[in-house]
Order: sequence, then structure tokens, then C-alpha cells
Amino acid sequence: MKFLILSLVLLLVGCASSDLGSDYAIESNRKAAEQGDVDAQYKLARFYDFGIGTLKDKQKAIEWYQSAAAQGHADAQYTLGTFYDYGLGVPENRQQALHWYYQAAEQEHIQALYAIGMIFHSTKQNYPQAIYWIRRAADKGLNEAQYDMARMLTFGVGIEEDRQQAFAWYMKAAEQGHVASLFYIGSAYDFGQGVAADPVKAFTWYQKAANKGHAKAQFYLGLMFEQGQGTQVDKVQAIKWYLKAAEQGSIGA
Repeated sequence: MKFLILSLVLLLVGCASSDLGSDYAIESNRKAAEQGDVDAQYKLARFYDFGIGTLKDKQKAIEWYQSAAAQGHADAQYTLGTFYDYGLGVPENRQQALHWYYQAAEQEHIQALYAIGMIFHSTKQNYPQAIYWIRRAADKGLNEAQYDMARMLTFGVGIEEDRQQAFAWYMKAAEQGHVASLFYIGSAYDFGQGVAADPVKAFTWYQKAANKGHAKAQFYLGLMFEQGQGTQVDKVQAIKWYLKAAEQGSIGA
């Protein structure tokens, strides 16, 4: 009983200490922010944005993001861009979104580069600009941008179809663990798209994607086990992977 009481006391003390620490962090950052410290302004914005040590307050978050963004803080500029892009706490406004994304992109903010590209891509009216900005993000290593480059090259969206280049971009994204890219590398080896067909390599890449929960990869892995493509026939494993794919609604499993 004494141990239980002591544990409760320590827990309460710990909570109080944590609250005091949060209060101190907010107040110290507020004072610095009011004096023009750009990093403190950005931190304070995030405190209000995510309710860290205080109640969530989107409007106060926006005010401090704007203060930091006006001083050139790239993450704050990108965040404001997302708010206007998706109507988070402000009316949706693509022009304002682009304004802030461009500000961040001038500092090579990788997510801002990609966001600009996706705005142009979504309008389907300026694919050259979409490709330009997505390519910049892809070149800097953003796996989602690398995947999008691969998809556009695969289907010739706004750019000449090039399955070999598409495979190269899939590989770059896959090397970073991008799940859909793992699957499409397997598919490329399976059907000889942009690379010589190789059932053993197809099996390997399907397995990597399947282990990460990709439904189509699970289905194709089951098929390869059933038919003995790239591996030995194993009906038990085939059923296992078909069931996993079916649980996710994969048609044909």
C-alpha cells in the first residue's frame, strides 16, 4: 500500500514537473518570439498548432508562422503554403499556397519543391512545370517525387514514355523503402518493362513489397508460389499470401 501511494505521489510530481517544463518552454519562446527571434516564432507556432504544452489554437499558430515566414523561415513558409493549399485554418487559396511554396523553394525546401509540382500536376494544364518542380524534388532525394517521376515516365504523362528511365526512378525510390516502388520494380522484372525479364528478381522485389503490406505484391507473390515462377512451387505459401491480399480487398486473390 505504501509503495502504491509513493508511486502515485511520484507520478503526480512528475506530471507537475512536466507541466512546469512545458509552461516554461512556451513562455521563454514567447518572449524570444516577441523580440523577433525567428526560430522561437516557429517553435511557438508549432506549440499552438499541435497543442504542445497548451491548447491547440490554429489562429495563433498561423500568426506566428506568418511572423517566422516573413523573416524567411523556410519551414514556416512551407507550412503556410500547406494551410492555404488545403484550407487549414484559412480559406483554400492556391495562389497564396504557391506564394509561400515559392518562398520556401527559393531556399531549396524539398517538400515545397514537390508541392509546387503537385499543384501544377493536379490542374493538368501545365505538365512541363509539374515535371520541372517534381524533378527538382526527386533529384534532391524525395522518394515520393522519385515515384511520381517514374509513373509519369511509365505512362507518358506530360513527358515522352520511357520505361527504362521509369525503372531507374522506381529503383531510387525503392532503395529508400518506398513500398509502391518496391512493387513496381517487381512488376518490371516480372513483365520485362524497362528491364530484362527476370522471374527470380521479380519474386525478390514482390516479396519485399508484400512484407510491407502491399496487397498487389502479396497477390503476385502468391501467384509465383503457386506457379513456381522465380521460386519453388509452395501451395501453402501461395494460400498464405493470397489470404493476406484478400484481407485487403485485392481482386483475384
